[in-house]
Amino acid sequence: MNTARSTLVGARRPPIGNPYLEVLGRAPPSGPYRNASVDGTLWLPFEVAGQRSTRIAEAKALVTFQKSTLEYRRAMAAAEAVRVYGMVSVGAERLRVLDGLLEIARKEAASYKERYKVGDATIRDARLADLELGRYEFLREESRADLTEGFSELGRLTGQNYDVPPSRLDRPPPMDAPPAVERAPSVVASKAEATYHGRTAERARREGTAGALSLMLNAGRDELGGARVGAGVAYAFPVWHRNQGEVARSSAERARALTEARVNRRVLAVRLKALTRELGEVRRALTVLEKEAEPAAIATVEASQEMQRAGKSDLFPVLTSRRDLALLRLRRLDLVLREWTLVSELTAITGRNT
Repeated sequence: MNTARSTLVGARRPPIGNPYLEVLGRAPPSGPYRNASVDGTLWLPFEVAGQRSTRIAEAKALVTFQKSTLEYRRAMAAAEAVRVYGMVSVGAERLRVLDGLLEIARKEAASYKERYKVGDATIRDARLADLELGRYEFLREESRADLTEGFSELGRLTGQNYDVPPSRLDRPPPMDAPPAVERAPSVVASKAEATYHGRTAERARREGTAGALSLMLNAGRDELGGARVGAGVAYAFPVWHRNQGEVARSSAERARALTEARVNRRVLAVRLKALTRELGEVRRALTVLEKEAEPAAIATVEASQEMQRAGKSDLFPVLTSRRDLALLRLRRLDLVLREWTLVSELTAITGRNT
């Protein structure tokens, strides 16, 4: 931004150029008059076609373009931060769920090992308990690695070190109705870029079609020592060189930026609609899972444990129902992570922070 603002310093310079002094001395090689003549001319170039206003307009357009680009980059950074925070929050909760399941599985494995020694359980039951314990240990270590990666990414984005996970699972807050795609940071940046290139073409066209006007002030002395003064004007006619190349290039860049804005606007409109619909469906699925599926899975585990304790069933139905409950809870966390990802994409498009 400061680099863009610095161009205003040059754009606001006065519409008069630096004076140019030309001094010429002459002396005849022979003859009765051997005195040298001196002639000096001061040139003062002026801008007479409003070039200064076009320069200022171009510099202001550059500042606006850079500002909109900065807003777009901020939106992308915010979206990445939202995604990584969701990954850390879900990873921490996944680790807590697996720790609880691992503790239960460890107690079950130890219990069935002892029961097998006294002949109260089969070798199959003991091996199934060990298998269940190994499964949860593997899942926990995998989740621990994912959480470490999340902390690393979060530190990279924020410039701070994080090693303590959130104390509870955070879900992204509800988002307001998304704004029109016309105000999306990427679209605004493309339109600002088109405006800047248009101002550049206008400035080059004005400077190319307006000839350079200079005021001439002349003074000197001739061979006889007589003083001479004069004044005049000089004008450079823009006949062949009129900044045609710079105008053509800026016009082409403007057309490209407008095309990008138009295409990006159309793509974002479709994507924004799809993301909003998908986010609603994911949240409805979470509601069904939390209010219907998970309570039913918990009741199934309790019923299996009651039947197993009553001697009406072996360990296998208990482990199966418990595994189904664990998978359901882990699936819920997958949906929450998907919810964070969708909100991250919406943040990137709209520039709104949750």
